Amino acid sequence: MITYTKWRYRVFNRAISIYFIGLFVFFVADAYRVPDLYAGQMPGDCEILDYKAEVLKSAREKELHEKHYWHVLVHYKKSLFGFKSIIDDPKFFLAVNGRTNPEAELLATIRAFFETPGSEGDEKETAACRFVARFEWIKEQLALDLSRMPVPGCTEFDAFMVENAPKSATLAFPTSHINSPASMFGHTLLTIETKDKTHLLAYSVSYAAETDETFGPAFAIKGLFGLYRGYFSVLPYYVKLQQYNDLDHRDIWEYRLNLTETEIRRMMLHIREWDTIGCRYYFFTKNCSYLLYLLLEVARPSVNLTDEAAMWVIPLDSIRQIRKAGLISDEVVYRPSKTTKINHLASLMSGNGRDIAISLATEDNDAFSYETFGETGFPDREKMLVCELAAEYVRYLYTKGSISRETYRNRYLKILNMRSRLGLPVGEALYSIETPLPPDQGHGSARLAGGTGIFDGDGFFELRLRPAYHHIMDYPGGYVKNSQIIFADTVLRYDMGSGTLRLERFDLIDIVSISPRNHFFKPLSWKVSTGLKRVVTGDAGGRSLVYQLNPGSGFAFDLGSLGVAYAMLETAANFGGALEKNHALGIGASAGILKQFQDAWNVHAYGRNLYFGMGDAYNEFQAGIAQSFAITANHAISADVSRRKERGYYWTEATILFNLFF
Repeated sequence: MITYTKWRYRVFNRAISIYFIGLFVFFVADAYRVPDLYAGQMPGDCEILDYKAEVLKSAREKELHEKHYWHVLVHYKKSLFGFKSIIDDPKFFLAVNGRTNPEAELLATIRAFFETPGSEGDEKETAACRFVARFEWIKEQLALDLSRMPVPGCTEFDAFMVENAPKSATLAFPTSHINSPASMFGHTLLTIETKDKTHLLAYSVSYAAETDETFGPAFAIKGLFGLYRGYFSVLPYYVKLQQYNDLDHRDIWEYRLNLTETEIRRMMLHIREWDTIGCRYYFFTKNCSYLLYLLLEVARPSVNLTDEAAMWVIPLDSIRQIRKAGLISDEVVYRPSKTTKINHLASLMSGNGRDIAISLATEDNDAFSYETFGETGFPDREKMLVCELAAEYVRYLYTKGSISRETYRNRYLKILNMRSRLGLPVGEALYSIETPLPPDQGHGSARLAGGTGIFDGDGFFELRLRPAYHHIMDYPGGYVKNSQIIFADTVLRYDMGSGTLRLERFDLIDIVSISPRNHFFKPLSWKVSTGLKRVVTGDAGGRSLVYQLNPGSGFAFDLGSLGVAYAMLETAANFGGALEKNHALGIGASAGILKQFQDAWNVHAYGRNLYFGMGDAYNEFQAGIAQSFAITANHAISADVSRRKERGYYWTEATILFNLFF
């Protein structure tokens, strides 16, 4: 018989056992619970939790993570082991393995949309505002009921989009700036115009490496190996125009895109997601143009710019690819730089007129007032041109920081006063600058060339392959005149006499800038080349490959109808086991004349002499004439003849090549 005391003891023990068993089950269940259902649970948030579970279930059932646009938004690409996003910044992903797992990233994104704001309730800190493009797409795909969510989107950003409703978009191309290492190939950026703002007040969207590097070779090397981080920036377009047009001497081409307002809105939402997001910047691949591809794919997901991109993504080629994808309309606008305007105006007048313009822009005196203009004997039209030139030049000096704001104001008002008193017939333009060939209509940046030639009396066949970009003898349309940027130009030669095939030359980098000096600008002309070349080694006259670095700098002058003449002081350093002392250091000079006949026929007469006095001691001399005739923009015939001397050996070399650009 169980006494009351024993019964009470047993009941107590059972209650204690049941309590601990229940507690154990609770913790086990909590450890293995489905994170989709309870993650981020808040007291009293049962309705939100239930709706989150419903949304997550719907996303799985619809296999939303496999949708093409989700892959476009997060920039996934198929790889050997699955998927991987192009973006390498962890801040771009909400799942730990989000870069390689589209499903995990989608579910983590949805969960994040159901998180409540912090104590201050700042919606900017929420995922719905941080990833507005994802939120809008998921909202449409799953028909989200915003009233059942803790944060119904990003109201501040939505208000901004309403106030700045996108109207049109433009692809802008500032031409190459050969003296800037980051802009040797030009640059591409987007401008987004709104309904209530002018084109100059549009937003410019640009991607660039974050660096203060000014030494070109160092920038190229670091850029090749992704040692910089690249970031998007959003600035008023007039700021970029001032930077490129006024400060960097760069003409700008604008290509109107045929994106709809809906497509531009999608792109703007995605630009918001790139705030503070960085990506490893690669000079030839993940550069300014490639990252713009990502924005355009988000805007119009039917295009596939990134997968169709070539191994080398050069800004000029990207314009061609965007046009090929059907994104560019027929509207193209040319914006000449201040340098272009000044040089054009200077070409319209005599030397005396140019001198007067410089005096008006640079001197604080009344040497050339309206009254004294009559003593010059210039016709009124040339007087007006002088004033226009002086006005452009004084603005240029101010934007470059050469004169103060007060000085600029006084000189500029004086020039305008003189100009207004001269007058101009109504409806008559004082001058116009002829629009040159658009950059995308120039030759392709890659070149394949083949032909034959003679070296010291023996015949050979030659094959050349150049991935990028432009030689000083190539058809100049669409490129900066008298400039050259070459990467990885490879020359193979088959000697018909010996029956041997060899590497004749490999130009890793070969950059030349021939910039004529004039009354207004005093630039230096310069060159730098590095790579493998064949030189005479030993007493038998044999030729061996050595590595050479050859920089130089000097001056150039425009001789009018005779062409452009230049002269440079050069140094050279050769390294290689074929040299008797493994190295040779030299100094010397080069000079030449470049002449273009209607762009199609280019002629270059040159001479060069280097004396190597340290290491192996010898002299190297070369003189010749090179010609190139463009049949079309992408087809040309070139012919070179030169006479050379090295280590006492003389020889003549002549080649003729057919060039195909693509």
